[in-house]
Amino acid sequence: MIYLIGGSPRAGKSMLLTALLKNIRAQTLSTDALRDSIRATQTENTLPQLFAWRPINKLSEKEWLELNINNPHKIAKILFDESLAIQAAIVKYAQSITAETNDDLIIEGVAVLPSIIQHISSPNKAVFLIDTSLSQADRVYNSMQNYDKDWMRALGYTKEKVDAWVHGNIEYSKIIKQQCIDHRANYIDISEMNLNKAIEKALDSLIK
Repeated sequence: MIYLIGGSPRAGKSMLLTALLKNIRAQTLSTDALRDSIRATQTENTLPQLFAWRPINKLSEKEWLELNINNPHKIAKILFDESLAIQAAIVKYAQSITAETNDDLIIEGVAVLPSIIQHISSPNKAVFLIDTSLSQADRVYNSMQNYDKDWMRALGYTKEKVDAWVHGNIEYSKIIKQQCIDHRANYIDISEMNLNKAIEKALDSLIK
C-alpha cells in the first residue's frame, strides 16, 4: 500500500505522518528531501521551476511583504510549478519501492499533488490537508515559537512576515482543493475544525 499525504505548508502533514507511523510499518519519502536532492543535480537552465524562489528570496523585506500580500497568486504558482516539476521522480521512486519490496510506503510533502494519484499503479490511499483561513497566521506563529528547529523560526520570520506569508498559503490551498475536486481526492480544510481533530479525521481515512 502507498499512502499519500499532501496539502499546503503548515497544515499538519508531518503530524499526520507521525500519527500514521504509530499505526503501520512503512518506508517514508519526504518530497522536500527529494526536491532538494534533485535541485542539487540541476541548474536554473535545466529545471528552472526548482530555482524560482531565488529572486523572491533576494527581495527586501518590504518588497517581500508587498508581494505576498498583493500578489499571493504568484507565490502559489511558484510552489505549484515546483511541485509539478518533481512528480515524475515521485512516481518513479514509488514504482521502484513497490517493485523491489513488499513494504508499505508513505509519501509526504507539499509536492504530493492530487493529480499524481492516477499515476501510482499500486493500491493507494491519499489525503490532502489545507487551510483556507487567514486565522491560520496565529496558529502558525505560535507553533513556530514552540519548536526550536522550525524552518520559519530558523529564517527569522516575524509575526508580520507570517501574516503576509499566509496569503500565498491560502491561494496554494485553493489550488489543492480544486485539484482534489477534479481528481476526486479526499481533502480536509483544517480551518473548519481543530487541528488535532483534523489530524484524527485524516488518520481515520488512511487506516480504515
